[in-house]
Amino acid sequence: MSSFLETEKEFKGAYSKDVFQVLVWSYKPYMKRVLFWIFIGWIGRILLMGNTMVVGTWIDSLSGRDIPAFFEGWRADRYFEFLVALCLVGFLFTICYRLAFSRISVAAISSIYDEVTVRVSRYPIRFFDRTPVGRIVTRFSSDYGNMFRMFGGPLSEFFGIIFDLAACLVLLFTAHWLGLTFYFLLLGLNLGVYLFNKQKIRFARRDQSHLRSPGVAHFAETVQGASVIRVFGKGQTFFDRFLKLDGSFIESKFRAIRVNINYAAQMMTSTYGTAFLSGIVGLWLISRGQMTPGELASVMVLLNLAGSSFQMFFDWMAQLEDAFVGVERMNEYLRLPLEPQGCLPAAAVFPTGHLVATASTGASTSTGATSISLDVKDLWFRYGPELPWILKGVDFQVRPGEKIGIVGRTGAGKTSLFQVFQSYYPFEKGEVRFDGRSLSIAEARASIAVLPQEPVLFNTSVRENLSLGSPLDDKLLMSTLEKVGLGNWIHRFKKPLDVIIEEKGKNLSQGEKQLLVMARMSLVTKPLILMDEATSSIDPQTEEKLVAAMQQIFKGRTQLIIAHRLSTIESCDRVLWLKDGKIEIFDRPDVVLRMFQEPLHHGEMGT
Repeated sequence: MSSFLETEKEFKGAYSKDVFQVLVWSYKPYMKRVLFWIFIGWIGRILLMGNTMVVGTWIDSLSGRDIPAFFEGWRADRYFEFLVALCLVGFLFTICYRLAFSRISVAAISSIYDEVTVRVSRYPIRFFDRTPVGRIVTRFSSDYGNMFRMFGGPLSEFFGIIFDLAACLVLLFTAHWLGLTFYFLLLGLNLGVYLFNKQKIRFARRDQSHLRSPGVAHFAETVQGASVIRVFGKGQTFFDRFLKLDGSFIESKFRAIRVNINYAAQMMTSTYGTAFLSGIVGLWLISRGQMTPGELASVMVLLNLAGSSFQMFFDWMAQLEDAFVGVERMNEYLRLPLEPQGCLPAAAVFPTGHLVATASTGASTSTGATSISLDVKDLWFRYGPELPWILKGVDFQVRPGEKIGIVGRTGAGKTSLFQVFQSYYPFEKGEVRFDGRSLSIAEARASIAVLPQEPVLFNTSVRENLSLGSPLDDKLLMSTLEKVGLGNWIHRFKKPLDVIIEEKGKNLSQGEKQLLVMARMSLVTKPLILMDEATSSIDPQTEEKLVAAMQQIFKGRTQLIIAHRLSTIESCDRVLWLKDGKIEIFDRPDVVLRMFQEPLHHGEMGT
C-alpha cells in the first residue's frame, strides 16, 4: 500500500521563481489600485511622523535657537493647530489605505484558492486514489490559512512598517547626520540577524507544514471508518497512531517556537543596544555644541521608531515564511497535470500552461441519440504499470437500445469496465467505440448516465440535488419525484424541494437516496446508462420501485447493469459474465443461468 500512495513532496532550498510568479498573477489585476493606495498610505505615514519634526522645531523655538523660516513667528496655538491638522489628515489617509489595500489583498489571495480548486477538480482520478484526503484538505485549510493570514489584510500592516522606515529615513535626513548614521547601523544589524536565522526559520516552517497533513489524513480516515473500528475493537490502535502523528507535529511546532524566540532575542539586543549608544553620542554632541536638544529629541524619537519598525519588519519577514510555504504548497497543486484532454474553464486566468476551454474545447455535448452502440475490442486495463491487469483482452459488442447484465465475482473487473467507459482511467491496449467512433472524454461522459451502488448526494436542497444548478421548473421536478416512486415521501413535507439533504444523505434511507439519484438521472437524456449494483443495498420493496422506474425512464436506451440478483439478469437481453478479467460467456440470460447452476460455477454471481 505504501508504494501505491504518492509520497508528499518535501520542499528544500530557496523558493522557486514559480512561487513569486503566483503572487504576481494574483495581484496583477489590481496593480493600479495597489500602487495608488500604497502612495496614499505613504503620504499618511509621512504626515503622522512629521509631527516629530514639528515638535522638535517647537522646542528649539522656545529655547531661542534658529528654526526654519516657515515656522518664524508661530505661537503655541499655531503649532498646536498644525500638529492636529497633520494628525487628522495623516490618520484619514492611513485608515483609507488600510481598508482599501486589505480588501484588494483579500481578493487577490482568494483568487489563488479559486484557481487551485478549479485545477484539483480536473485532476486524473488516479491522483485521488494515490493521495490521502487529509493531505488535500490540509492544502485547502492550513496551507491556505497560513497564506491568507499574512497576504490578506495583514499585508497592509507590513507595508505600513515599510512606510514608517522610509519616512524615518527622510525625516532623519533633514534632522541630523547622527540619525542617519545610527539608522543604517540598525538596518545592518537587523539584516544580519535575519540572514543568519533565515534558513533555520524556513526549515522550521516547512517541517511544520509537512508534518501537519499525516495527522489530518489519519483523523479523516478514522472518522470515515469509525463504525468498523468500533466493531473490531481497534479504537486504541488508531488513537495511539494519531497521538504519534500529532506528537511529531507538535514537536515541529516547538522547534519553530524555539527558533522564533532566539531570533526575537537577537533582534531586541541589536535594537536596544543601538538606541542606548545613539543616546550617549547625542548627549556628547550637545555638550560640544554640534547638536541642539530639539534635534536630539527628534532624532531619538525617530530612531526609537525606526528600531521598533526594523524589529517588526524582520519579524514579519520571518512570519512571511509561513505565507511563502503556503504559496509554495498551493503552487504545486496549481501546476500538476490535468486528466488527459482535460481543460480549464475560460474563467481560469493563471497562465500555468494548461489547456483553457474555448467554444470548441469546452464543448461537452453527447452524440444526440436516444440510444447508442458500444464496441469493445481487445481491451487491456490496469490501475497502474506496477499493478496487475484487471481486464485482459475483453472483446464484445452492444447494440443500440440493448439491455446488458454484467456478472462475476468481486475483482472480476465489472466496475473497472464502467470506469474505463467514463474515461476515469486510461486503458493501455484496445479500443472503445461509441456508435462506431472514439469519443473525447467530454463527449463520452456527456453520453453516459451512472447510477452507482453508493448514491452521491450533496448537502443542499432537494431542488439543487435534482437540477445541479440548471434552471428546471419546479412542476417538472415534482412530477419526476412522483414518477420514480417518491410520491409518499413528497407528501411528508410542505415544501419537499426545499428540504435540505444532510451530509451523505443521512436524513434519507438507502432506498430514498437511490430513487432521488434516479430522479436526477431521468432529467437528462443520455443514450448510455450504467448501473453499478444499484439495488444491492436496498430492500425488495424499494428495488421493485426502482426497477419499475428504470423500465419506464430508460426504455429504448442502451443499458449496462452490474447485477447481483437473478431477477435483474432475467430482464436483460443478454448477460456478460466476467471471470478473472476475461469474458467467460456473453449470451442470453437462460444460457448464462444454466451455467450458474453448475457446481463448478456456484457463487460466481456474487458481488
